[in-house]
Amino acid sequence: MLYIVPLNRYEIQWVIGITLAVGLVASSGDKRPHFVVEPPSRVLWPATRGAYAACRATGHPTPEVHWVTAEGQVITTIPGLRHVLNDGRLVVGARRSLVDAGGGGSSAVLRCKASNRAGVTLSKPMLLQPVEDSVLSHLVRQLTPAKVGGSVVLRCEVSPQYGLADITWLQDGLPLSSGYMGAETRWVSGAGGLLLGSDLTQADIQAEYSCLALDTPSPTLKLTTDDSSWLENIEVNSIEARTGDTVLLPCILRHINKHTVIWQRQEANGVWVSAGEGVVRGRTLVLPSVRTHHAVRYACSQGTDASPRVIVRLVVYEPLTVIVTPNPLMLGTGASGHFNCSVQGGRGGGVTISWQHEGRPLHSPQPRLALGPVRPHHVGLYQCTAYDHSDSAVAGAELIIADRPPRLVSTFSEAITRIGQTIAFRCAATGIPSPRILWTLDDRPLPSAPEKYTVNTRAETLNGGEEGTIVSTLSITIRTADDGGRYGCNATNSGGSQVHHARLNVFGAPNIRYLPPIHVKTDTDVSLYCPYSGYPIKEVIWRREDGTLVESPIESNDDRGILRLTTVRSSIAGSYTCEVRAESGELARRTVRIDVHKPPKIAPFQFPEELEVGGSTQATCSLISGDKPIQFSWLKDNLPIPSTLKVEQKNMDFFTILVIQNLNSMHSGEYSCKATNDFGTVSHSASLTVKEPPTWVWRPQNTSVSAGAAVLLPCSAKGQPMPRISWEFSSEGENWRHILWGQSESSDVNEGSILSDGTVWLRAATPDHEGWYRCTARVQHSFLHHSFYLDIREPPKLSRGGGAGETRWVVRGSTARLTCTVRGEPEIHVHWTHDSRPLALHGSGGVEMRDLGNGVMTSEITISHAGPEHAGDYRCMARNLYGSDELLFRLFVKERPNTPEEVRISEVWSRKARVTWRVARAFVSHYSLQYRALARDLTNAPLNAPLPALLDSWESPDVLNITLANSDLLHVA
Repeated sequence: MLYIVPLNRYEIQWVIGITLAVGLVASSGDKRPHFVVEPPSRVLWPATRGAYAACRATGHPTPEVHWVTAEGQVITTIPGLRHVLNDGRLVVGARRSLVDAGGGGSSAVLRCKASNRAGVTLSKPMLLQPVEDSVLSHLVRQLTPAKVGGSVVLRCEVSPQYGLADITWLQDGLPLSSGYMGAETRWVSGAGGLLLGSDLTQADIQAEYSCLALDTPSPTLKLTTDDSSWLENIEVNSIEARTGDTVLLPCILRHINKHTVIWQRQEANGVWVSAGEGVVRGRTLVLPSVRTHHAVRYACSQGTDASPRVIVRLVVYEPLTVIVTPNPLMLGTGASGHFNCSVQGGRGGGVTISWQHEGRPLHSPQPRLALGPVRPHHVGLYQCTAYDHSDSAVAGAELIIADRPPRLVSTFSEAITRIGQTIAFRCAATGIPSPRILWTLDDRPLPSAPEKYTVNTRAETLNGGEEGTIVSTLSITIRTADDGGRYGCNATNSGGSQVHHARLNVFGAPNIRYLPPIHVKTDTDVSLYCPYSGYPIKEVIWRREDGTLVESPIESNDDRGILRLTTVRSSIAGSYTCEVRAESGELARRTVRIDVHKPPKIAPFQFPEELEVGGSTQATCSLISGDKPIQFSWLKDNLPIPSTLKVEQKNMDFFTILVIQNLNSMHSGEYSCKATNDFGTVSHSASLTVKEPPTWVWRPQNTSVSAGAAVLLPCSAKGQPMPRISWEFSSEGENWRHILWGQSESSDVNEGSILSDGTVWLRAATPDHEGWYRCTARVQHSFLHHSFYLDIREPPKLSRGGGAGETRWVVRGSTARLTCTVRGEPEIHVHWTHDSRPLALHGSGGVEMRDLGNGVMTSEITISHAGPEHAGDYRCMARNLYGSDELLFRLFVKERPNTPEEVRISEVWSRKARVTWRVARAFVSHYSLQYRALARDLTNAPLNAPLPALLDSWESPDVLNITLANSDLLHVA
């Protein structure tokens, strides 16, 4: 913007403001789109499950949000398979269904594109990754035994494809409030799917636990309190976490006594020091909000040199982040510059970089993006996207053309000269980009006359001025008095212009140059300069056609000879004469014709409100005023009317008629009549609405799906006004009830929802969803019904008989039973494996199948005399036409304990003694220790002396019996 403050006749002070060209036609209130909800970096897409992601952006005007591919292609809805909603959500159905329909199903990188008048912004990329349904098979494992008042550590074991995703823990089916909030928190969830419970109550011990991943809960687990049969092979070797995560480092040691464990960390030089940071709760080290410096090896032990040590390696990843500098990048038109994209964090490996400009790919994979010479179409948002196949990030910066309008730093003043002399006028200007200086005489370009005019323009640095100032010098050789007049220098660049005028007075008789006719529109202002020469001049006046004087305010010499007419009307049209009188009395006259023209003006029109399909209508657009000729044209929705609509247009001199017959919904829209002449254009618009009963666009048919699969049931209709969609359900085809599901993503995966386009979305179909569905499309008093049946076929579902967990213990020689309960659609085939091999009991047992009715059957393994060879992993596997399932049993065979050997009393104090012994096998639940007082003095006997024969009897009442649990003892390797 340019501000001008005149100081006196020859001196002008200029206050210049920088002009920022943003390259987009946007008002000052416009705001570029900004994402408040972005899609995740990765979404897993199981074969029978759907997937969904959401985007939401703000801005002014409200931005439109679309999903696009990496190449920028817009993704559209495929009814029943993929739905792109107006609220920014993307919902895809079962991948297997999409593949069968030929609609894709392979891996894809997608992103959201938000656009409005202010610009275009892209979200970070999202990898839609196809996976098998096995990724949904996760389970809860107990890592440490549980006791009332003690602690327990659980781990949610998920598929490696799941990555570092968040996991929700459930206690008796309800979300467990977990998180590190200080010493009062009893439950703490950590990275790697770990859960720590402290100060356990009896209710905690009796509860069932499961973890929720990919909206799918794991099988439930009941806590085990028997530490005598704890597994030897449970290990946590390493834990991966993101910066800011809470990390749990469990100390999984057998034979831990009552003493507190010690945690250490390994320094870079290999030395083990105290862990320092974190809090130890129930022998587990809790590290809240980890950072990269926490990524070392940790070890826990009981503190003695001989005690075993458990080592856990902690890996901490920083999230992928992108920074683009400079922001903003401000350049002048024609200049060059560059953006830098710096990427930090990530999980290592190859990071791919790409650039986008206003949502369009630039195909530049380098961190440095060079620009220039810049032009107005280069301005806007430049985004750098980084992607490493597990995470993604995006950042942007704007390029702004910071053109500075010209500023005249040196000008010339009014001058007086005579014929035969030479005079020079000089102008100097600055600006970005460098301005161009043009010379004028009486507001017209200088005529081509090398013998009279010479222009010299160069760039130089003035004293106290800016570098790169443009200096232009006009040399004039005076040949006649007509070479005088009002000279001007005009400095112009893309940011604006600035002009300076001053008179050159040449002694001689007055003269006025030719003035062409002037054409102006009504209601505009006119300023007309009289191009006179000669000197000295007494007065310059303007007269109307009737000879009357045109009144004008008192003017300075600079403004003398200017005719000013404000808000002109047709009545002021005519001839105006400029008169220039010299001091000698000589007079010069020049007459100019001013014609005032009227732009067109039309009368408003409108369409009838009650228009129906098959009817007809017309609209008349009439001219109220305006100069002829007038060109009429009609538009629909700001575009030429398509010929397929068969609309008739009849144009006359003063009006135009639009005739529409055989109306249908395609005729609905906004119609504009535009009238144009040489002096302006005017238009008027009116809406036409054709009321149309609803008709189906798409509707579902009878469908059969497997239980647990994702289902999209599309129902869409068109009409005018837009039909409203509602749903009803009936299990038997009668007694319909309305479906009241909302449009939000329910936390319950078994709950359905109705999408904004009217589609029913079942994220995981269950037998409860089977039945008749009725979709109704309603427009005022008209409606359509469509009914169909949804058949849910159940794949096998396995559960353990007897309610026990996956770990089973039996004593050698006793009978072991593993019972697997299966329900689902027939025919169900069940078979067992032992340590991943087909089951072979070789006469020591058998498998029995029992049909319990109602689609439920059991398969039971019976091992009559369990031995060491029967220990291992047993898997019950079931399949039918609609899917499969498997269940794991871990059988451990206990050996009867051997008699303790080498029993010794190694040390004796006044009130206690140390007793040691050796046992051959480790699986011992408890020991019985008996004590009785000596009947004779053995003070001087050696410690390893044999006991007297009278001590062989331990049945007398004076014997003290003590039972010690295995965990109460100090074990020495």
